[in-house]
Amino acid sequence: MRVNRRLSRRPRQSLDLAHFLAAGTEVLNPTQMGADGQPHPTLDDQGNVMPSQDDLPAICLVEIPSDFPGLKTVNPGLALDWRLHIRAVFQNLFARDYLVTDFVHLPGTMARSFYVLSYGESTL
Repeated sequence: MRVNRRLSRRPRQSLDLAHFLAAGTEVLNPTQMGADGQPHPTLDDQGNVMPSQDDLPAICLVEIPSDFPGLKTVNPGLALDWRLHIRAVFQNLFARDYLVTDFVHLPGTMARSFYVLSYGESTL
């Protein structure tokens, strides 16, 4: 039903990272750049992969490495850490009835990529 509704509408303007951030969309797992110049998944003080809060926002961003194949070549261990990290974040959000509704890529020398997840019928 959600897909049919989206397909029946006029195409919406593409949203970029600036749109989501301006609307106050929260990045659940902001990347930390390591001393090796590679992105590292964020853990909280208790070693959790994402906030344990019960009141997650209606729309949130989940960051992933922009060049995962390159990361896998340069640092296979870190690539595995990312894969397990993203799996845990998605399992947590999917169990709470979130859906992946978009993907945002910010190109450039410090490229960043995000999945957009929405709770129920929430939209930006």
